[in-house]
Amino acid sequence: MRKFTQGAGGRMAATGILACAVTAVSASGAVVTDPTLTSGANAIDPAGSVAVTYTASTVTQADLESIPSFAAIQGWGGFTDQSNIVTFTDTTLPAIRFTPSGTFNTATGTGVSTSASYATSGTSFDKLQVGASGSTVTYTIDFGTYDGSSFVAGAASVRAVGFCITNYDTAGDTVTATFRNAAGAVLSTQTATEADVTTSGAAFFGLDTGSTVAAADAISSVAIAYTQGTANDAIGLDDFGFTPTVPVPEPAALALLSLAAAFTLPGRRRHRA
Repeated sequence: MRKFTQGAGGRMAATGILACAVTAVSASGAVVTDPTLTSGANAIDPAGSVAVTYTASTVTQADLESIPSFAAIQGWGGFTDQSNIVTFTDTTLPAIRFTPSGTFNTATGTGVSTSASYATSGTSFDKLQVGASGSTVTYTIDFGTYDGSSFVAGAASVRAVGFCITNYDTAGDTVTATFRNAAGAVLSTQTATEADVTTSGAAFFGLDTGSTVAAADAISSVAIAYTQGTANDAIGLDDFGFTPTVPVPEPAALALLSLAAAFTLPGRRRHRA
């Protein structure tokens, strides 16, 4: 049973649990439990914040927001400048790990920024800041499971993912998002450059694999690669939305399907005869 219900304005309210996120510090960063989720028309880039001026995907914000189970993280409280894990007490939702890699500005490489000038919702976003001009950093976002001590990447997949990237303010800034399934196969590659996005705007990236997608073909990870135009430049990740975990058929259910097929096919052959 889902433990989040949609309230006024599309904001997901916790049922039977604390409404605020609980953060614990781990050796690899932070574990944030039950961050507030926002659904509906205000899930991605709500009015009054930095506006999306370029869509890198074929799917739109409205397409994803129309999926009843789609919801987004808009607040980044508790995130550190290392790998961060998000978990939910709602067992239909996946655990999510955010892992930075590459050469960062040592003082402010990753973590939460509270500048409303770059947030597509509220006043905070998750920041990636590169150290050397022309270098590339990657933010890998994995869906999986977390047992309190170990995160298993690829153990969960979702139907749809969408998010905003902000602060394209230097010529040469390029962001490429690569969506993969659990086997590592590329489902989609999307790119937005500074030439595509105005300085004060943001780019939207997203993918919907469909309502009937099998777990093996759904989205298991997203790698966001950022190549900067000048030294110590930064981008921001905001409004990270996703759907619940795509269920994996139980072995018993698969056995029943196989048995049904075994009985159905001979009957069809006899009918043709």
